[in-house]
Amino acid sequence: MGTLPAAAVASVLTMSAFVLATVVQIKAQTVAPLDPPQTTAQPSRRQAPSANGIPHVRGLGSRTAATLLVAEASRRSPTVRALILALDKTDVIVLVELENRYGMTPGALYFSGLAHGTRWLRIVLHVSMKPVEQIGQLAHELQHAREVAMVPDVTDAASLGRLYERIGYSVGKGEYETDGACETQRRALADLGVRR
Repeated sequence: MGTLPAAAVASVLTMSAFVLATVVQIKAQTVAPLDPPQTTAQPSRRQAPSANGIPHVRGLGSRTAATLLVAEASRRSPTVRALILALDKTDVIVLVELENRYGMTPGALYFSGLAHGTRWLRIVLHVSMKPVEQIGQLAHELQHAREVAMVPDVTDAASLGRLYERIGYSVGKGEYETDGACETQRRALADLGVRR
């Protein structure tokens, strides 16, 4: 497993300092949800690395609740696992974190920046949700990340907003949803035995 060069880490940290706040609450229509791979084998608890050995979907920090959530969601939900595997084949890195802010939506996707040909996205989930709800919401936001990954022209918050104006529908000022993300969330919850 390699490490990022210091310049790349510095670029990411610099970009994180001014994370662009275009919220994307999505329900996808243009990019259909993935069908989970048909398998009977149990995946390991570790996140599957991408071709370069570094997972493209990861929690912030090695032993944080977000990192554990990503691993558990991948283990328990074929839908989440399929999304993570698909994102590992893209130029998108998705950082997942849990926060507790007053008035926060259950989840949101932000465009964090572009460095060395890699687009950085951030998923923020509300920490107060039950674990099963967090897995469903993570699947929802990962579908949004996949929607972004499929469109190379999304390189900043403005182009992210334009994408969702085109493929989604507004659910509030600067907030968008897609049918695909809502369907993906339902599938992930069904993976866990929850019907909605």
